[in-house]
Amino acid sequence: MDRRVWDGVMNSATSAEVEAAQVLAALKNPEMTVEIDLSGVQRMTPSFANTFVMRLLHEHTRDALRARCRFVSPASHVAAALQTAVSRYESGIRLSDQPPSDRPPAVVPMQQTA
Repeated sequence: MDRRVWDGVMNSATSAEVEAAQVLAALKNPEMTVEIDLSGVQRMTPSFANTFVMRLLHEHTRDALRARCRFVSPASHVAAALQTAVSRYESGIRLSDQPPSDRPPAVVPMQQTA
């Protein structure tokens, strides 16, 4: 098992790229699992969460990641940031250097004004 401990503020796409590359490298070994301890993370920005999650989901299915990558002790706002990034990816949103999704774009209804 590859165990990682994150702490502090996770706030840049650049640092998310580094973390994602390390996790993806570990997951190249089919016997490897990854555990990421999030108990020390005070804040996670959408930029970090989107980049990290979208890099992983570009290479592995959600079910494969669930089986091999475990997030431990996230604060509720950290878990929400990661889940929002997953939802964005599943709705067809991609990073600028990723190919577009085969899914139609998510449609957001316009609000009516009086």
